[in-house]
Amino acid sequence: MPILRYHAADFGGGNSLLVGTHDLDVSWEQINWAAQTVGKAEHHVGMHGLFSLFEAAYRTTIVWANLMESASGRLIKSPAYEALDPSEKGSISYYLGLIFAKLFAFRRLDTPWLLHFDVYREEHEAVLEGNEKPDLIGLNAAGNWIVYEAKGRTGGFLTSVLDDAKGQAQEITTIGGIEPVLRVGSLVYFRSDGLHLSVVDPPSDKSRRRRDVKLSERDFLAQYYATFDAAVDVRQNARREERNGEEYRILELNDLDVAIGVPVAARLERRVTPPRQIDDASFIGPDGIEIALGGAWSQVNMRRDPRVRTR
Repeated sequence: MPILRYHAADFGGGNSLLVGTHDLDVSWEQINWAAQTVGKAEHHVGMHGLFSLFEAAYRTTIVWANLMESASGRLIKSPAYEALDPSEKGSISYYLGLIFAKLFAFRRLDTPWLLHFDVYREEHEAVLEGNEKPDLIGLNAAGNWIVYEAKGRTGGFLTSVLDDAKGQAQEITTIGGIEPVLRVGSLVYFRSDGLHLSVVDPPSDKSRRRRDVKLSERDFLAQYYATFDAAVDVRQNARREERNGEEYRILELNDLDVAIGVPVAARLERRVTPPRQIDDASFIGPDGIEIALGGAWSQVNMRRDPRVRTR
């Protein structure tokens, strides 16, 4: 399994054990699950169906083309990533920042759901001022809100970037009138030994002007699953399978050797599915979304340059 190294600071209370440097065993299924489920800002585009399908393929392609597993198991840049020009690397780094923010939120913060703040732009434009805002709003398994700003860098760690993330995470004071339990800032970056994630939960800044996002849990969850439904709807002949008594529709991205399982029943109430690595190639996340990978994603293959991998 690939290894994610993270560095956590300023977490208190029940999250104090996060503090320090730790290695987290992940899987390519979990990384793909995070890539597919983080943000979902494009739900407006997703209403057009085919574009949601393109988006799903694009998110998986980012992982496939730009990451490898080293002989020691660390996540490293691929030669394809190294060959990109600086602006392209910046775009990919942004997405990697989101992907590993989602993975960390799931594995260490018990937060299955993260949506882009801009999903609710029309509702809160009058509340927030200026350009400073966080990337993500999250809902944890207990029904508490979190705010998360995720950043990614092509180069190494830069304190000023993480400081910016900390500030943006504090821009929202309440969601639906309730104060978030966490305001997290994170930074994904590369060192010579591979990918690192630095993550902090700065103390709340009580001096900030009150800024509220008008949002209910039900609306949040409806938006979260909207893009998946739109993507599967394009494939009207998508096969159906059962998972622990629940019916799933399967979206197959055949060229990428990936299948995405989406629950048929609308999930408008908070319900956490026990996350499980079903076998060496299938994972169901706590949000109920399933990712199944074919042989193209084997450890042997993912340790190769993407240009010579077999499918």
